Amino acid sequence: LVAIALLSGDSVMLDGFRRKEDPHKTTAIGIWGAENYNVNVRKKAKAVNFLMSYQGGAGTLSETLEIPFKEAQDIIDKYKNTYHECVHWKEMEVIKMYNNKGLIYTRFGRPRQLQPWLDIANRMGDDGIRAYAERSVCSHHVQGFCGDICRFDMVKFYNTIVCNPVHRKYVDFLSFIHDELNTTIDEHRIEEYVRILEDIMVFPYLDPT
Repeated sequence: LVAIALLSGDSVMLDGFRRKEDPHKTTAIGIWGAENYNVNVRKKAKAVNFLMSYQGGAGTLSETLEIPFKEAQDIIDKYKNTYHECVHWKEMEVIKMYNNKGLIYTRFGRPRQLQPWLDIANRMGDDGIRAYAERSVCSHHVQGFCGDICRFDMVKFYNTIVCNPVHRKYVDFLSFIHDELNTTIDEHRIEEYVRILEDIMVFPYLDPT
């Protein structure tokens, strides 16, 4: 969510992070109002945040929250009104994708080509495939951006831990899944190495201040 706020430049999102607010609470209040805020509303807002992060629709939200389609659409409309700058950014990125013949880039310059999907959509007259390509624009920007950051962190982990024989005795690489870098730590050195790993994971680009 921090990445989305930074990429889109949405002022409401950024202000919330600068004030160290819970982003799901911010969304809940934006949709349902402060007077109606509670734990259950926050849970719904969390589902909305992640659904809208990748341009999900009212049908999916209706199934996720087990609510009528009309109610789900109303929630999405209120979300778009709250974060209208983010919504506009997503729309403009889709337009740029079309203007660039399907080619998009993460903030760090990693490309993805969506033209083959658009060609299939045109050939088959399949709006579902076209919608997938358009959803993939935001997905590549956000998940691709976070994946790129993980690659930077992998290099920092290698230089700090793997290349140091002392550290390597207590910490080991476990797995790299999507935008997660997972490690194992010797149970007797957890407090020490959690702090070291936190320093490795801090990425200045993700500081909304």
